[in-house]
Amino acid sequence: MKKLIFGSFTWPNNPTKMTFKCTKNLKDFFIPNKGDQLQSFGQNARILTGEGEFFGTTAFVSYFRIYSLFEAGIPKDLFVPGFANYMAYLTEFNLVGEPGPETVKYTFTFIEDVFSPSTPYYPPVSTVTAQQGDTLWSISNAYGVSVYDLVKLNPTIKDTVLTPGKEISLQ
Repeated sequence: MKKLIFGSFTWPNNPTKMTFKCTKNLKDFFIPNKGDQLQSFGQNARILTGEGEFFGTTAFVSYFRIYSLFEAGIPKDLFVPGFANYMAYLTEFNLVGEPGPETVKYTFTFIEDVFSPSTPYYPPVSTVTAQQGDTLWSISNAYGVSVYDLVKLNPTIKDTVLTPGKEISLQ
């Protein structure tokens, strides 16, 4: 599985729990002679919360590397496995419980910076296993490889909808 990445830090092991919150900004207005009208003002900033644990001899090193990014207080690219990356602020980073000699438990909150564009990030992989519903276009979009190149690299592909379990070369 791909790893959570924030700026220059890649999680050595993904958090044990993550909640990805996406909401719309809707307002209800009363208009005389028409009644209630619901109006959309777009999407709110996405919020990612979670918790996890660093373990091993580098547990505190990992904790303090993220903490230094928190202290910097500037938005950085956030890559959440399965989603497109976006610019975000690390707004909370908490040490939870009593740390052990090689264990650090933490919680975090990221809030999307809706004003800063992010640079598309494609995880470095050479092959991917097709999942139910994957198409050449979805693989192309997720990994930054053109559909033309995918067909060229995988001459046995005969259909745009991929068979689940099929290995797809990306390089």
